Amino acid sequence: EEVDRQKVCPFLVKVFIKVGEFEDPSGFTMQGGVPEGAQEVRLYCWKDTTLKEITYMLGKMRKETSHPQATLHFATLQPLLTTSSYRVCEIGHTRPRHAV
Repeated sequence: EEVDRQKVCPFLVKVFIKVGEFEDPSGFTMQGGVPEGAQEVRLYCWKDTTLKEITYMLGKMRKETSHPQATLHFATLQPLLTTSSYRVCEIGHTRPRHAV
């Protein structure tokens, strides 16, 4: 479903950049705590924003994410309410040279 980006307000997405691997989910807390030294980037997106668009935005903000041989892996943190912790669910990857 296409979103009218002129009429619909975007939402905040927090992206944590780490070279070589994902952040350890045990470093995140339900109260909003993040791992020490985490490199956070805040982006405003719509529900139809693609990973390619996010890759492009990151490349404009963080030079290390735009290297032509880099591969950016994306994951979400999903809360495990029974343990007050998170699990990592990989959702895809992109390469900056293919970004829109």
